[in-house]
Amino acid sequence: AHVCVVMTSGGYPEKYQIGLPISGLEDTDGDSLVFHAGTTNDASGKPVTAGGRVLVAVGSGSDIKAARDDAYSTVNEISFEGEHHRSDIALRAIPARQSTER
Repeated sequence: AHVCVVMTSGGYPEKYQIGLPISGLEDTDGDSLVFHAGTTNDASGKPVTAGGRVLVAVGSGSDIKAARDDAYSTVNEISFEGEHHRSDIALRAIPARQSTER
């Protein structure tokens, strides 16, 4: 199972800043999958924001709950000023019993 969580710039889809440093990408575990959507590198080669939809964290696991937990674990390792993400992704796909076992 896989779950994706989009990390957006503050203010998206309206006005948002670009050029904000992104930290934590190097801290994600080796199994994490992160797609870059609205990113670029600054003059020193460091990743910065360059759009509204900045990153997508993909979690995987034996079931939706495990995949969701993995995705949000990755989201929690990455940060940039004004970062926003939904906190309800895939919740309805998890059986009620499992969702209370967090």
